[in-house]
Amino acid sequence: MPTLSSLTRRRFNPQWSRWSEKWLTHPSSVRRAQAIAKRASIAAEEIPAIARAGAADKNAYSPQFSATSANKLHSTSYKAASVQKLSWIILAILSFVPSLFALAALHLAHDRPTAQLTLFVLAIPATFAAVLLLSNYTPRLTRGNVAARLNQKFSEQGIQVASWGGAYVGYAPAAAPRSYEANSFWDVGYLFFRSDRICYWGEEIQFALRREQITAVKLDLGTPGFLGAKRVYIAWRDHAQGTCGVFNIGCGQTDSVLSGVRQTRALADRLQIWWKSSSPARSVPQPLDALSSPTVRNVTCAVPGALWKSGKLFTELLTTAWIAALGAMLCGLPFHLMAYLFSPSRFGVPVADPYHSPGAGWFVVLAAPLVRFLSLIPALRYRDKPVLVAQSPANVTTEVPPPPAPSPSTTPSSTAPSRKLFPVT
Repeated sequence: MPTLSSLTRRRFNPQWSRWSEKWLTHPSSVRRAQAIAKRASIAAEEIPAIARAGAADKNAYSPQFSATSANKLHSTSYKAASVQKLSWIILAILSFVPSLFALAALHLAHDRPTAQLTLFVLAIPATFAAVLLLSNYTPRLTRGNVAARLNQKFSEQGIQVASWGGAYVGYAPAAAPRSYEANSFWDVGYLFFRSDRICYWGEEIQFALRREQITAVKLDLGTPGFLGAKRVYIAWRDHAQGTCGVFNIGCGQTDSVLSGVRQTRALADRLQIWWKSSSPARSVPQPLDALSSPTVRNVTCAVPGALWKSGKLFTELLTTAWIAALGAMLCGLPFHLMAYLFSPSRFGVPVADPYHSPGAGWFVVLAAPLVRFLSLIPALRYRDKPVLVAQSPANVTTEVPPPPAPSPSTTPSSTAPSRKLFPVT
């Protein structure tokens, strides 16, 4: 179990908002410190003093680590900002699209019951279609200018992306779909095709694989979703190093998920052609020539859908309903459930009843979480299994599944999202 002082030495945001934490693979260090203190029977008032004592340790990390973290483009803060941006957009869609349909039903078709009912019914598929449209154009909304800045950063390291024909890709060190702080890629970088090898140069990892070291290439499922995102899975083994593994890549510079599917499929075809054919050997520029097979280490990640336990799912839908109610009120939709239920006409009193429904606002409150739940179905239905298996250097086929979930003794708090360590290859 990590200590309170060790948590304070990590270079990431010490306290995310609760909404941001819902989308990340780990809780904030402040919340983890509070959970550890509670388990160790440490008073909450003592946490700041322990944190200050931990921060006073000047040997906590090297200058090289600090510089690398400060210059990282595809960072935790960048991914968290993207998640926050998308979460606000999707909440706006879930709140205001059904509200607009409800307003149209009340004011444009108030004297036509059939037209009213039609508008209410159409609101749900229209909202779901708007959510799918947002999901499709998520890459355009979140990519920013990372590719251009990464090109410049690598140029300073001697990597000539344009002249060497580098393809901008996302990299994930897993044999199946994984989530890295609500992102399907752990790293971003450039893939280079040479005559006898492929080379990857990213912010987190750099490696090269020769044609004979690759044992399988397969196009398969990316992040579970209705749009069918794709990734290229590559299995490899290195006899000299005695290592093996599987990773997946996908095109990173895309305008939409659907265009990314087409580009990733083209990348898979290019990899298959390169892998199954040979070409005359030619020199490989430095520093690509110095690269070797991937280094195996552990990376924090989450299985798609694993974070959506029953309690978290309920909280998500309840929060969506509350925010949708605020959106409905901003649109001026009525909420008169109690007046409708306790109207004298409900008890047989022959009086004029002005309330013929509980209020259109309640329709929005029900429609928003329903559409949110429908959008989560692919993740909830996902069943984890490796797309490819790695072959050991001894030519024995061995599966590389994710390790079991952390035991209670290694998980600081039950409030922390479920996460797994997957070997980076």
